[in-house]
Amino acid sequence: MLLTAIRIGAENKPSIYQISGQIIDKEDKQTVPYATITLQNDSAKVVKRLSTDANGSFLVSMNEKRKYTVIVSAMGFNEFRLPLEIKELKTNLGKLEVEKGIAMKEVTVTGQKPLVKVEVDKITYSVESDPDAQTNNGLEMLRKVPLLAVDGDDNVTLNGQSNFKVLVNGKSSSMMSTNFKEVIKSFPANTIKDIEVITNPSSKYEAEGVGGIINIITVKKSLSGYNGSISSGVDSYGGYNGSAYLTTKINKFEFFRAQYDQGHRGHNQPFFQI
Repeated sequence: MLLTAIRIGAENKPSIYQISGQIIDKEDKQTVPYATITLQNDSAKVVKRLSTDANGSFLVSMNEKRKYTVIVSAMGFNEFRLPLEIKELKTNLGKLEVEKGIAMKEVTVTGQKPLVKVEVDKITYSVESDPDAQTNNGLEMLRKVPLLAVDGDDNVTLNGQSNFKVLVNGKSSSMMSTNFKEVIKSFPANTIKDIEVITNPSSKYEAEGVGGIINIITVKKSLSGYNGSISSGVDSYGGYNGSAYLTTKINKFEFFRAQYDQGHRGHNQPFFQI
């Protein structure tokens, strides 16, 4: 009976289909870092959006075996489209070549905001342009940001270092500093606009020994109202944890409150900002 149950469970487990590839410049065969990869289904609905890594490589997982269109966009390159029908569990598209755009004197462009913007001193990940932001929390979105990594214990590192400072809308947050991974886990991703990774902080942070800065830019809304989330969990060792997040906006004032419990210990710290 046990073997039968295991077999039935294995048969009912949904399949994960992986699509991988690498984006290169058609002219000089160099890799194109941080290009935006968009997957549309056959109804032209965007189902996935992610960025390539520093080597131009990408890996995306899908739950459905159907027809898709892979769209590649990068600054300075023409948009690239590739029809794709998933038939195997793993599909390697190999090296996809994109062409440089043609310089023009004057042009008006209407299009999708790029997922990743690379500047001299920082990288900006547009959370609001990612369809996964409607269902994920802030911690899950950090896993997709270039230069950031999240391990199995939800510990966040920047370029392999844990010595970084966290800002919210450019301002220091004591709650983020004391328990960053739990606080960001309670943030609904659809309340975050952008995540900035500043790799070259200004001189005012040198005294703190900061190796980088993560700046969480939230969505600013003009309407008053409430927003919140709650989660909990248990493990087989008798431990439990829970988190709750609530934000209230009244005119120009926005109040946040978060509470976290781990085992028999708790942390409760409110704050507000204008």
